[in-house]
Amino acid sequence: MSMAHNLQQHAKRFLPYSNRTRRFFCSDINKTLWASNLTLQDRIESALEQKAGITTVLEQWRQQHGHRLNPSLVRGVFVKLCTSLQPHHALEVSDWMIKHKICNLTPEDYTDRFHLIENVLGFQEAENFFESIPENLRGESIYNSLLRNYAKRSGINDLDRAEFNFKKMRELGLLVRLSPNSSMVSLYTSFGIRHRVDEILKDMKEINIELDSVTVNNSLRVYASESDVEGMDKFLDDWKETVTLELLTMLDMAKAYLRAGDKGKAKVMLRKTEELMEDPKSYVELMRLYGEAGVRDGVYIVYGTCTRRRQKTRTVKDFKLCLDLS
Repeated sequence: MSMAHNLQQHAKRFLPYSNRTRRFFCSDINKTLWASNLTLQDRIESALEQKAGITTVLEQWRQQHGHRLNPSLVRGVFVKLCTSLQPHHALEVSDWMIKHKICNLTPEDYTDRFHLIENVLGFQEAENFFESIPENLRGESIYNSLLRNYAKRSGINDLDRAEFNFKKMRELGLLVRLSPNSSMVSLYTSFGIRHRVDEILKDMKEINIELDSVTVNNSLRVYASESDVEGMDKFLDDWKETVTLELLTMLDMAKAYLRAGDKGKAKVMLRKTEELMEDPKSYVELMRLYGEAGVRDGVYIVYGTCTRRRQKTRTVKDFKLCLDLS
């Protein structure tokens, strides 16, 4: 089965979704859209204002021009719909372009369509679309998008699929930038797979990929999950001047210090978290950790902040429990 046939079949699957708008025009609308002094973009904008089907406008334009269209013209319509945050209409135009073979698709075209399908129909459909793309037309950007989604979802099946595509990217020489490596560090952190994180960090260092704040925070959390205080501190020393620690990272590090019996470092880390607290659950967690660290004044301070912000749900009960811990 040819590549073009596969794409057309895939596009047909979305026609029920993309053609939800009205497909036929009354005579007044038709007259407006057929006016000879209107450009294609003008007609598209008129159709959008009147909630009419865009593909009907494209068909009329194509018929007027002897079934020949300038691909750049249609691409311009498509890009404008994308940049004006109209994904449903942009996907409709994309379907139509594939159906009528308006132009040869590039890796960038496939990536744009992938994002549209993800936006309109969800990641599962976007993933199905990815599988229909010839391997030689799967660019770096679409692989990166896949990995970001897998990292966000963090299911066991997502881990398997992410590892498969990460390996493929390695074979293609596409792991020379931060994005795919950062996504995998995030995913491995979710599962607490320390040795995989270490491998990726080592590879990144060898080819001089600078870590961003997200990757540093994820790496610290995976060290903290294993209570590797020495490794955690060494890694933090390397990056503390250039990154900002997130609240969850600091809480995880404080827990690691407590498990290692270092209440002093735990207290210092907990103090840093106070100004970042917003979620009531985080206040309760901070009080509990202060209690474990034996810092009674910390428990009182956090409780006072809770009451000032009227976040009293379960707070009194938790406050008493935390005092007992201290």
